[in-house]
Amino acid sequence: MAIDTRKTKAQLIEELQELRQLLIRAEIVTSQDISHLKSDHEKISAGEYRYRELFNNINNGVAVYKPNDDGSNFFFLDFNKAAERIEKTSKKEVIGKSVLDVFPGVREFGLFDVLIRVWQTGKPEHHPVTIYHDHRISGWRENYVYKLPTGEIVAVYDDITELKQAEEKLVGVYFDMEKKVASQAQVIITINKKLMHADKLNSLGRLAATLAHEIRNPLSGININLSTLEKICSKQCNHQTIENLFSQIKLASRSIESVIRRVMDYSKPITPLFRQADVNQSINEAFTLIGVAFRKAGVKTEKELQGNLPLIQLDPQLFVQVMVNLLTNAIDAVRKLPGEKKIKVISILKQNMISVTVADNGSGIAPDLVSAVFAPFFTTKADGTGIGLSICERIILDHDGSIHVGSSQWGGAAFTINLPLEKGKNAIL
Repeated sequence: MAIDTRKTKAQLIEELQELRQLLIRAEIVTSQDISHLKSDHEKISAGEYRYRELFNNINNGVAVYKPNDDGSNFFFLDFNKAAERIEKTSKKEVIGKSVLDVFPGVREFGLFDVLIRVWQTGKPEHHPVTIYHDHRISGWRENYVYKLPTGEIVAVYDDITELKQAEEKLVGVYFDMEKKVASQAQVIITINKKLMHADKLNSLGRLAATLAHEIRNPLSGININLSTLEKICSKQCNHQTIENLFSQIKLASRSIESVIRRVMDYSKPITPLFRQADVNQSINEAFTLIGVAFRKAGVKTEKELQGNLPLIQLDPQLFVQVMVNLLTNAIDAVRKLPGEKKIKVISILKQNMISVTVADNGSGIAPDLVSAVFAPFFTTKADGTGIGLSICERIILDHDGSIHVGSSQWGGAAFTINLPLEKGKNAIL
């Protein structure tokens, strides 16, 4: 007899129930039914064969239980081949034994409570996909439990362990892909920002070079004519008046010349000369260069430099320039403080980067100005050009690093530079 194993669980349960009842009726045939014995025997034989074929050939595991008198325990009456395969045991090993002995994790699994409720109420129940585990076996199971009119309890169930494992693997692959996409997106965003910044700097650089050229020529003429005029007036005009006037004009001229020189420096492309170098050594060199400025401003300095930092690909001269600029800005920030003036520099190894922070106890940077501090020509100083921090940022970006500003432990400004241990791997924190 061909058995269709593609039927739904409801159809299988219904058919198993009918066939099981037919077999039970065979057990209560008495001698009074002798006249119908032949006909019943044929029906019973056909039904038993059909039941056994269906029972043993469906892909679902089927277990038939007999409860004890008070329904506090359940004993195996039948166990099909699919159940043997799923549970890696044999029918001979489980028949007559308590479900608690064969499957000690059945209480934690939740199925034991379902067996009790179905025995008490007679209503079928679905025990959803749950993982079963004991010292011998584990896996994901989904159970459908019902009660026969005879009081026996039947559980038809599926082993969906492979499906759950595939699902978990798929979820893992999805999250891995999501992480990779997010990582690549961050790289693209960073590259795009750098390109936009570089394009902006190039445009500003060209503008700066043009302006410097246009201003420098007439400024040279002014200086030449001033020298000539000074010689003429020194003989014929009031000496003190002329001296004061020319001093002011020369001061203004030198100021313009200084601005032009800095603008020209800004407009020149920076090409770092990389070599294996020690970040702490560059920090110490910067301190040496502006040691006099520290003393004149009455600044108390502190260095907290981590020892044995790994050497990295660095242009030491350019990094010293960055440190001098940041330290000079810090001096300006604390110069007019009435009390103690403090500047602290910290270097530390963080994961795949070296982090350097320059902190002061000045008034800090207003939150609405933080995003603009690295913009070319932005400044809050009366005599500032707004070029220094922009050049610092350009140098650090050329090192595949990052620089940002925050608040120090004292409420002042804290500029933090992150430099990658391996050039080409952006240091963004």
